[in-house]
Amino acid sequence: MWITQGYTVKQLSKLSEHSQSTIRRTLKYWLSKEPNLCDEKELSKIKHVLYDATYFHRGNCFLVLADNKTKKIFFCEFVRSENYQQARNYFDRLKAFGLRPKVLISDANQTILKVFQDVWANAIMQRCLIHASFQTIRFLHKNSKTKAAQDLKSIAIACSRIKSQKNKEEFENAYTNWRLKYEPFIKSLPNESYEYKEINKANTFLKDSLKDIFYFLKDRQIASNTNYLENLFKTLKENIRRHNGLTKKHKIAFVKWFFFFKNPKKTTLFEH
Repeated sequence: MWITQGYTVKQLSKLSEHSQSTIRRTLKYWLSKEPNLCDEKELSKIKHVLYDATYFHRGNCFLVLADNKTKKIFFCEFVRSENYQQARNYFDRLKAFGLRPKVLISDANQTILKVFQDVWANAIMQRCLIHASFQTIRFLHKNSKTKAAQDLKSIAIACSRIKSQKNKEEFENAYTNWRLKYEPFIKSLPNESYEYKEINKANTFLKDSLKDIFYFLKDRQIASNTNYLENLFKTLKENIRRHNGLTKKHKIAFVKWFFFFKNPKKTTLFEH
């Protein structure tokens, strides 16, 4: 309850009828250990993998992998950032232990996509539809006055709502028409102008994303987004903010225990 629901020591003391000092000692004991999120024997069975990372202040970052079928978190590691070499080291180990995913569903982080491609070259890379849409919108200033930017923003929003082949075809038609109408205008803009930079970046990003965002329409086991992990991250951060003063070691343990308790099925209790 302290981890998964954000209860305070005072609240737990009242509920359990144990003293606050006893509660603190118990929490400190368990935070000195880390749970094992996955039995290595299970890795070979995982075929559809969800990936996302969550950042805390001061550069703390956790790389997280989940089985999309069971929604079980099977990997969580602390790193300074989504660095190629650190991610590569961890994912190479997972591959050595038997992880052979058919599909990897992730956000649009280019570094991680590169790692995935290098480690699991034969896997399908499904980009998160929501991330692709929102990143396109981020390139466009919210007060953009050009009609080209405004229309592209509407198309990007429609992209995030695609759920069927019909939706996809409507989106593709709208986007093709947008390109035919506005790409000559974009090329006419001075290359150093703000309008050119924002629209060109957004258009290039969306165009490059299209080859990797629609696999989910052909296979129901492929998620179209990483919302499951995003929602867990939101709850995790809300809970951890209630417990100020955690050391780095205890914060890492807290995050892993959070995923352990949130997993549908518990695994072996300790890594060490």
